[in-house]
Amino acid sequence: MRFTHVARSSWDIMASVIIHRPPIVAPQMTAIEKRYAAVQSQIEKENSLLNDYEIKSKKDQILLERKAKLEAAGRDLSELEGELEVTNQMREQEWQNKATQLAKRYKFDDAEKIEGDVDEKNEKRLADKELVLVVKQRYGREDGYQSPWQFPEISTRQGEPLRQSAERCVGELLMGDVSIQGNAPISVFTLRYPKPIADAKKKSGSKVFFYNAILGAKTAIKLNTTEFPEYAWVSAEEFVKRVPGTNYRSAVRTSFLQ
Repeated sequence: MRFTHVARSSWDIMASVIIHRPPIVAPQMTAIEKRYAAVQSQIEKENSLLNDYEIKSKKDQILLERKAKLEAAGRDLSELEGELEVTNQMREQEWQNKATQLAKRYKFDDAEKIEGDVDEKNEKRLADKELVLVVKQRYGREDGYQSPWQFPEISTRQGEPLRQSAERCVGELLMGDVSIQGNAPISVFTLRYPKPIADAKKKSGSKVFFYNAILGAKTAIKLNTTEFPEYAWVSAEEFVKRVPGTNYRSAVRTSFLQ
């Protein structure tokens, strides 16, 4: 199914982009999951044969014990030449150091720190959850107006495909590596204008077509703060609390299915 041109109608046609920031790290296991994983690991260890790495670890241990005995006896270590290279223990220590650095960087070893990351303008917050970008939008107005919290959107041009409008929304209003998913919108939301606005605009309301998009892993996003005076990266739970309008939230609920 492909959406091409938007015909002139009594509705304002809008293209909206739901920008997802995928989880950076795997979510922490629950207490039950940790116990189950420990039991499964022990069962697998008891039932499995030694692999090459484990065989080498045993050989390393024997060589280290021989080395310790030779050193204690004050003897030359030349007989071990060529046998003692990089041991698995040395590799494991290097891996542990890297794991410690990553844990410190992303704070995923401390659930309270992850949940307490309150800088909502930081797209790296809540590293173990999927986030979406919500904004307050001015629509080019200079009278101080700001929309309620919503996804970024832009009005389509006459004859412009919806997908192209979504790309223009990203290109004109945002800067960053954002990839729109698919040619067809995932949902549509219909908003009827109050009568005074409908009469003034000669439009019944607006139809907002939503597209999913993914934020690139190695880029930060920069918003047009003139158009978006406020923005936040929020989880699914925060989205429900932040964004008003049950119908609006219902229209985009499929975007949060994981």
